[in-house]
Amino acid sequence: MRSTVMITVAALLLVGATWSAATADDDPPKRPGVEMLFAKQVQDRKPVAPGTTFTLGKLYCWTKLTSTESHYLIAHHWIKNGRRVWRQPIRIRSKKWVTWSHFKVTPGRWTVRVTDGSGLQLHAADFTVK
Repeated sequence: MRSTVMITVAALLLVGATWSAATADDDPPKRPGVEMLFAKQVQDRKPVAPGTTFTLGKLYCWTKLTSTESHYLIAHHWIKNGRRVWRQPIRIRSKKWVTWSHFKVTPGRWTVRVTDGSGLQLHAADFTVK
């Protein structure tokens, strides 16, 4: 009888450990932290003179991501006056990653939205071009 009790306890412990591991792995990944700035230049992986008001021409959307995941996909959606004019997919390859996209902007109100691979918005920021 003593060996039966020991086997039962061992089986329960094993099932509990397996269940705990399965639920931990099934948790959805946490959303990455996102920092976003706009600038006319990116130099040494940093935006030069970031701001929110610009003249027409090439503009960079610089993005810093911090995540528990090391490989995932995001996209920059460049939106002018409420209409998306460009979508740039970007592959992230580390838990801490700096990236950017650029677009030739014209006068108007602009927004860049950052979405994950499923289209969920992670961050958005606005700027104006005069």
